[in-house]
Amino acid sequence: MKIFSVFIFILMLSVPLVHAGDTQKALNAISRGDYKTAFEIWLSLAKRGNNAAQFNLGLMYDKGDGVNQDFSKAVKWYRLAAIQGNADAQLNLGLMYYNGVGVPKNYKRAARWYLYSARQGNLGAQFNLGWMYDKGEGVIPNYKRALKWYKLAAKQGHGGAQYNLGLMYDNGDKIARNFQKTLYWYLKAGKQGNAEAQFELAKIYDQGIKTKQDSRKAIQWYKLAAKKGKREAQFRLGRMYVQGKGILKNYASAATWFRRAAVQEHPNAQFNLGLLYESGDGVERDSKKAAKWYLLAAEQDHGSAQANLAWMYLNGIGVEEDLNEAEKWYRRAEKLEKRFRNKSSQFKHAKDNDLRTNTKQDSKRAIKGYKLAGPTDSKEKKRFYKSQKLSLSIGLWISTGKTSWNHDSSGSSTVAGNPTSELTYEDLDSNIIELEAELRLPRKVFLRTQFGFGAINSGRLVNDDFVSAAGATFFSATQTGEHRISRTFSDIGDDSLWYLNLDLGYTLRVSRTGQGFLRGFVGYQHWQEKAVAKGLEQIECTSVGNFCNAVGTISNVGEKVITNEVRWDSLRIGLEGSHWFNRKLRFDIDLAFIPFSSLLNQDTHHLRTDLQQDPSFEMDGTGTGYNIAASLKYQFTKGLSFSAGYKYWEIEVSDGTWKNFPVTGSQTVATLNDLFSYRHGLTAKFEYTF
Repeated sequence: MKIFSVFIFILMLSVPLVHAGDTQKALNAISRGDYKTAFEIWLSLAKRGNNAAQFNLGLMYDKGDGVNQDFSKAVKWYRLAAIQGNADAQLNLGLMYYNGVGVPKNYKRAARWYLYSARQGNLGAQFNLGWMYDKGEGVIPNYKRALKWYKLAAKQGHGGAQYNLGLMYDNGDKIARNFQKTLYWYLKAGKQGNAEAQFELAKIYDQGIKTKQDSRKAIQWYKLAAKKGKREAQFRLGRMYVQGKGILKNYASAATWFRRAAVQEHPNAQFNLGLLYESGDGVERDSKKAAKWYLLAAEQDHGSAQANLAWMYLNGIGVEEDLNEAEKWYRRAEKLEKRFRNKSSQFKHAKDNDLRTNTKQDSKRAIKGYKLAGPTDSKEKKRFYKSQKLSLSIGLWISTGKTSWNHDSSGSSTVAGNPTSELTYEDLDSNIIELEAELRLPRKVFLRTQFGFGAINSGRLVNDDFVSAAGATFFSATQTGEHRISRTFSDIGDDSLWYLNLDLGYTLRVSRTGQGFLRGFVGYQHWQEKAVAKGLEQIECTSVGNFCNAVGTISNVGEKVITNEVRWDSLRIGLEGSHWFNRKLRFDIDLAFIPFSSLLNQDTHHLRTDLQQDPSFEMDGTGTGYNIAASLKYQFTKGLSFSAGYKYWEIEVSDGTWKNFPVTGSQTVATLNDLFSYRHGLTAKFEYTF
């Protein structure tokens, strides 16, 4: 606990009016930084016995403001003012005796001057006197008097006194323990900015000491203490960011607070900062910096840091390979933690082999021996450093979709302006089960796979045939409207689809607050869909063409009419972003562009005896597309979450061919004008992260 000191220029209310003008001139000069003028005014007043001027002269010599710093002269002027009853001078003179500055250190005289000042109500002196009675410095220890003076200072708002009162009630070694009074005085001191009280409050809420555990309040008080430089608070705050305890997990923020504590030589913070640099969590992965922080912690006898540092020397990671250094640090760790004893013995055996032999074969044996000694497997490291994380999820995509294609095999006239044939599979409703796994690796890399499968529950096929070039003139002369010669509807049934995504990704950015991140990925997608059309209903028919029944005719009910199978093999390139609204609710969005996709589409027309049946038509080509997925995720527990959202998938051929497979005669090859597929709908999934 630091002794309270006063460093202010004062204007005593007792200053005679005749001196008030001069004193104000001195204060104005101080505000301008004109210490010379202020010194001259106060020297003149001090020589005439003005105790406020004497105190201020002492303060100038004490601080070296406008004069050469001279503690002896500071003591001289403090004493003259103190003898006249100036409470601030009495406090500062007591400080000079307490610290041995300008006079020989003398706790008894310090206590005496504190007493004179404290009796006048000076809260700094009251606190310092309470401290001396508490510690028995210059006076006989007396906890009752310590309590008395602490209370007087505390009631005037002295944060240090309030904290010490709380500490006395907390420890209960001199007075009866009283948690309510402890909490009361800690809160008083904490709200005034006392870092020690703020830290104690954080511990109370963090550990749930005689009160409900509250991680959010703990973080609030840890932050306040940490910002004032309390290194243990900085370390604990960093640890809470790592654990995601009461706050969003954020390795970047953890690194910031660990670093602040580490530069203050906090060994656990140094060790954990080393772990972050080793794993690349929250910072760029850097083995040299990891070794640096392990070394600093190891030199303070941190056993886990010593073992990790030994492993790095053994394997030449972040440092030059040095077997002697490796053995030295393992042995030091061995003395501290019994769990490293076997490792040190194995290392010694390996080193002996290396020194004893020179052949390559023997060197390999030695290296195998080295590998027995790995980095620490302490509970601290297991809890903190998880380089790999696995997420598994199961979900449902309630979707509807459409696939359509058309071709021109007969050279349609410009008058007609239509393809030869167009098939549209629409309203393809499906409930798709989605299974997903993601493995997060070191260096911000992740692997992800998603497998979806389901049945197409309903839908219909719209089959349109158009007039050929040869019949276009006749059609135009005799018919009005579109140049369609036939339209039929069929029901969709006995259908299925499945798809597979395989992605490799990298975390591009994590926000400083940890509330969001951006990841990029590249991957492969296979999409396969099968639709079987059954029954035939003639909706339109003209006199032109060979495939028309009478309008309204329904035939082949329940019988397969057409089977369509479409397969896409695609390259995916995308971005994935996330934003946490709070520690429970998150928004995710996934955008993937498909710059290249290879198509194979096969149609079997079961009623066409002039065409082969496996298949009747085939289309191939290349295309482009995109995928969009957005969802809200709710985190039930650290591992379990639920997401609900929307997904859209689309792909289209940009260059393709169509061909038929006749039973007899030559094959026709034509341009595939267009083949288009899309699917969209609502999603829901449960996810668990191990």
